[in-house]
Amino acid sequence: MTPAPTDRFIRYDELTALVHAWARERPDLVSVASIGRSHEGRELWLLSITNAKTGPADEKPADVQLHEQDERFNVGVGRTRDMQYLLVEIGSHTTNEYCFLRADNPTDQFQVIAPRVDEQEYYVDHRNGRFYIRTNDAGKNFRVVTAPVETPGREYWQELLPLDPAGPLEDFDLFAGFAVATRRKLGLPALEIYRFRDSGAATPALSDPVAITFPEPAYTAAQHVNRNFASQLYRYSYQSLVSPPSVYEYNVARQNDPGLPIGSSRLRAWPGMSA
Repeated sequence: MTPAPTDRFIRYDELTALVHAWARERPDLVSVASIGRSHEGRELWLLSITNAKTGPADEKPADVQLHEQDERFNVGVGRTRDMQYLLVEIGSHTTNEYCFLRADNPTDQFQVIAPRVDEQEYYVDHRNGRFYIRTNDAGKNFRVVTAPVETPGREYWQELLPLDPAGPLEDFDLFAGFAVATRRKLGLPALEIYRFRDSGAATPALSDPVAITFPEPAYTAAQHVNRNFASQLYRYSYQSLVSPPSVYEYNVARQNDPGLPIGSSRLRAWPGMSA
């Protein structure tokens, strides 16, 4: 069957062509049917994968991969930004754990990264064969550790960003060439860019952080939608009492642009948004 890319998100036209190609190549296993149209007028395709000789798909039991028995915990499924791994988070308000599975090997079994520990949380992404983990195991302000995919347990965690007693680490966005730490400093959000200096190295290394600057003394800022793992542009939202909600792009690759000093960004207006 025509392979699906696992290193990027697929656009609608490409995905439509792909599922129809599967239906043509393996009509004994794959069928595609339209179940309506979206608000934009695009077809909503229902893809069914089953052995037609053994009966309709809706009459067959599901293959249970995971069943959480503790009613205090919710279960959610996601993917690492580099598209290499499926992630299952099992979490309550104060405790969680993750399971992972290679996206190109869906018939394998999910493995636990680190078993849940009461009152501890961790959040996972992947880059170059290592998991990057934001965790509050050392304190409520969180730190970042890494571990090889082959040995992801707590005993193998290596600290990348230490806990900052004065600046809670609220998020850690991971990309191929850089990472962005979202902290809270003096009550205000702070976005810090770290460039990777570990080309070809087994252990990741980060540059000194560059803080994105903001023009006003009181504001809100946060990461925006950043799906492209290989991007050199980081998008974030910004607004204040006198500035309308806006989306900016920070060009991580452009370090010596006289029109864009380090720490500043270009405004990017989106449809329906005041620039």
